[in-house]
Amino acid sequence: MQLWVFWRAASVPFVRQRITLKQLILSDVLLWALFLFGRVVNPQDSGFMAAAN
Repeated sequence: MQLWVFWRAASVPFVRQRITLKQLILSDVLLWALFLFGRVVNPQDSGFMAAAN
């Protein structure tokens, strides 16, 4: 799903004019790494930012 989102974002003229493909790929890898890091560090808890209390 995320690959599709970044692929579609790369095809938008506004994004294509302002962000290079290399930067888009780097941001994709960085976001995936942050996601995986969050799942490894605390897999059971959704975190205080997700709390609606």
